[in-house]
Amino acid sequence: MKNATMTAREVQMPLVEGLVGVKDFCRGYLAKQVDWSCSLLPYFQRTRGSKFMCTYMRTASLLGSEEFYIVNIPILMWCLAPGSITRVLVCLFGITMYVGNFLKNLLCLPRPSGKYLMDSGDATDRSLDNRDFGWPSVHSLNGVAIPFFALRCMFGSVLLWEATDPGNMLIGYIIAFAYTGSVCFSRLFLGVHSPADVQGGMILGGIVLRLWMWAHEGVDAWLTTADPFSVIAWVTAGTLLLLLLHPRVRPTTYTYEESTCLLGFLGGFLIGGALSRAYDIPLETPDSFLLGAGRMLVGYAMMFFGREVIKAVTKPVLCTPPQQEKKDDDALPGVGPFAAGDVTARLLQYGVGFGTVVSFGAPAAFQALGL
Repeated sequence: MKNATMTAREVQMPLVEGLVGVKDFCRGYLAKQVDWSCSLLPYFQRTRGSKFMCTYMRTASLLGSEEFYIVNIPILMWCLAPGSITRVLVCLFGITMYVGNFLKNLLCLPRPSGKYLMDSGDATDRSLDNRDFGWPSVHSLNGVAIPFFALRCMFGSVLLWEATDPGNMLIGYIIAFAYTGSVCFSRLFLGVHSPADVQGGMILGGIVLRLWMWAHEGVDAWLTTADPFSVIAWVTAGTLLLLLLHPRVRPTTYTYEESTCLLGFLGGFLIGGALSRAYDIPLETPDSFLLGAGRMLVGYAMMFFGREVIKAVTKPVLCTPPQQEKKDDDALPGVGPFAAGDVTARLLQYGVGFGTVVSFGAPAAFQALGL
């Protein structure tokens, strides 16, 4: 019997090769659009000499950030709109952030060069928006999807002249258009996104908004009628699956870490809602301003104290040691390595420390304290 010599051969999977080809084609097309549109940025930045415009644009950018949404979600949950509206808005926020960050790491399209950045005099501040890729602008994606979905929840799909309260509806849409326009324009004014990035974010925001309008009632019905512990199991499995599907890049960017934190928050929020239903912890709108203020004081204290406790416990056990972070050259400035232990730590910090506290821990404390 003759010995057969096996040589290494190239293995191809037609479906995978086809998907990679589509991705490369889209990236090539979008890269040209990004490069060309960057030449338009000076036209959006002509009023940088105005202190008012600089302050206004920085404020608008802050109002479109994920930190703004996470900090203000508890206000909706505890005081303004406990229940279905907040639940579906939080789900939409998680979807828009995941879609935007997924595409950023998939396409790896750079942000505008540093010459377009507005110089604040703070090198750290100038680097914060350059820890990830540019297309699409997640600020723009959220700026389109979230305010207009909130208006849909408040006023329905009726036309202005058919509304029962046309005055408030008109005011609501004026505020929404002003918010969306300000957030999107701020990204161009500050030089952290190209016009193509902002345009892509707005288009994707409209697509996600339309799809969520179609799906949100069914999703919310399942969250509120299915067995609570079945919901917990599915949400946990879905969170982990989405993290496994999320692209990661080298050098490391901040995008995957941000997605981990936000998926942890969303998963924890939905799990907390299921636990509140399982243990019969209802939450109603407070009857007075003082009652709402008491809820805010207790709830935010629980959120940030809980996260700090979890962080203190998980950081030395799960996170990458500081000395290893310093030696890791495979990362962008300001971004450390993000291994499996870091992922677990962020999921616990934002899932249990923030998400579950907002929808379960704090409401349970309100019930016990008579708030």
